[in-house]
Amino acid sequence: MQNIIKTIYDNSKNGRPSFNIKTEDGRTLYANEYVSLERGDSFTCDMSEMKTSERGNQYYNISNVKKLGDMQTPPSYEPEDVPMHNGNGNFNSGLRVDASMFITGIVTRSMGSGQFGISDIDPLTAEAVKVHKKYFG
Repeated sequence: MQNIIKTIYDNSKNGRPSFNIKTEDGRTLYANEYVSLERGDSFTCDMSEMKTSERGNQYYNISNVKKLGDMQTPPSYEPEDVPMHNGNGNFNSGLRVDASMFITGIVTRSMGSGQFGISDIDPLTAEAVKVHKKYFG
């Protein structure tokens, strides 16, 4: 399920995570895992069947909560640090193979985390190039 947070409350006690989330579509969700979300964040999760509390309120238990990356405004970056396409089909033509593998690994791991969206690929690549140049020349 994908939704947007309207309100979120941290009810954690004694080291046990417990979050009460209200979504923009009016659902009440409970997460018994640590979530790093704020009001207005888009997120995905696995949702249980609807349950009803003793007071008659409907809710869902959720797990595997992941914040979605910002798909609207990518952060600015220096275009000269991004590997450019030179027409031969290889976007990393000016880089050594180890640099290409390093950059691909960083971007792949970042995208796999669920914290970044498609619009974040270019800035992630630019940052990975900067880091590789800084530490590996």
